[in-house]
Order: sequence, then C-alpha cells, then structure tokens
Amino acid sequence: MNPVHKSSRRTVLFIEGEQGLRTLNIAIALTSVILVVVPFGYDNVEIANLCKKAGIPLIVRRKGEPIDLASYDVDVLISSQYQHKIDDSEFSSAKIYAVNIHASELPKYKGKHSDVWALLNGENHLGVTVHKLSPEFDGGDVLHIEYVDIDDTMSNRAIYSNVMAAVDRVVRMVCEERLDSAAHHAEIPSIYWRVRTLNDSLLNWRLSSRNIFLFVRALSRDPIYAYTYYAGLKIVVKAVTAVDDESDELPGTVIETSKGLFVVCGDSKLVRLDEYACEGTMKAGMVLH
Repeated sequence: MNPVHKSSRRTVLFIEGEQGLRTLNIAIALTSVILVVVPFGYDNVEIANLCKKAGIPLIVRRKGEPIDLASYDVDVLISSQYQHKIDDSEFSSAKIYAVNIHASELPKYKGKHSDVWALLNGENHLGVTVHKLSPEFDGGDVLHIEYVDIDDTMSNRAIYSNVMAAVDRVVRMVCEERLDSAAHHAEIPSIYWRVRTLNDSLLNWRLSSRNIFLFVRALSRDPIYAYTYYAGLKIVVKAVTAVDDESDELPGTVIETSKGLFVVCGDSKLVRLDEYACEGTMKAGMVLH
C-alpha cells in the first residue's frame, strides 16, 4: 500500500454534523489542520472529541460574530455543512483558496435543505458541489460537481450513503488540490430554497401516489419523517411503495389486503405502508388527514 502524502498546507475547517465530521477525518489525514470552527448551538461532540484527540484547537462560533484569522497564517479554508454565513474577513484570510462543500447541485439548489427539495422534486441525481466562498450565500464560482445517481429502488439511507461517499471523494480532491481552477458556469437558473420546518412534513393525501412516494422518501431520515393523523393520533410514515392498484375511496382512506395496508392517494392510486410508527393500531376504514 502506498503511503498517504500529507500536505503541509495550513488548513482551517468550518464544519458541522456528519458531513463535517467526515471532512475533518479526511483533512487530518491529508493536510495540516490548524483550527476547527463549529457553530454555536449545535451538537458537535464527535467533532470536539476528534479535535481533542488530534490536538487541534476548536472554536465555537456564534452567528454573526466573525473570528479574526489574521494570526493563523491560513493557506486553505474549507467549509463543510457549516450552518452560518462565513464572513468576508474570514474566508479572505486564506492565501491559496477558500471553498464550501455544498451537498446539492449549484446553482440549481442553493439555500437550506436543498438536498431534501431535490428529492421532493423527483430529481434523478443529487450533486455535491465545491465552490469558492464569496459574499453571496452559495454564490461563489463552482469548481466541481460530483453527481450521485438516484432511482426509485433506492431508499433514503442508500441515497445518503452514496452522497456521503461523494462528499469523501470531493474532500480528498480539495485537500489534494486536484480541482480544476476554471469555474464551471452552468446554464441553469439560480434558485434559493427555503428552510423546511416540521410543519412541512405533514402528508397531503390528495397528492398523487408518485408524489407521496417522493415526499415520504425525502423525509425518511432521523429526526425528520413524514407524518399524518387519524382522530388526533399521530402516525409517522417512514417508507411507502407506490402500486398500480386503484380505489374510488377518499384520499387518505386505509385499505387492507393480504399484501398489507394501503392508503388511497389523490390520483385514486394506492401506496403500500411499508414502515410506519404509531401508538395505536392502523386498520382498514381509517381516513388519514
């Protein structure tokens, strides 16, 4: 096995969550990480523990309170799943480059929860984008997009496993300076997608069976799942399968056959309830809302 070449580039990471943790692990192996910054108010215990183990200073940064990086002699700044806007004074301190790793295709899916919006929209791929940091949120020049193909046989877990593998590949490209320095200017509209709230996870059974499938799959990731109600009882729906069978019952009506429980959708087609959770018992005749 060939030894890993570790760059002497002095790297600062602005990170959060699982994507941030994976970025840190790779950066430690490939560069000289001199500082890690995490956002205040988020649970980043694993990142903190890894920094402590590796002897890397950690700063918890509050939103809107830039850090003075002038004394750190920064070569490279990498942002990965960082939750707050990075100030111009911070990213301009990097002598070689400052980039963000955005787990969606840019400029088509800017903003928060853009990967969820892409799944809701029925895209046949997701994109992990590396772009230069700029004063405009998610607006810097795109340097590389790593695409992840999607089909209907893939669960949310399988999709995000592939997305995280793509993130790993992209982080290595950044750390090893294998990015094309020329910007990619895609001929597609620049769109900002809004933050989703828990209220956005309420199922609307008047949608088509196809859209119900996309909705449930896009939200099948802890702690956010699609949900519905029956007589005040909350039912969390984690997986469904769209089938060709039809019914003239009202949308939301539960039907039971030898193959399981099904729900009627707005196009009169059915979805099978493959995985759900509730305190009571689901049975035929219920009308979910």
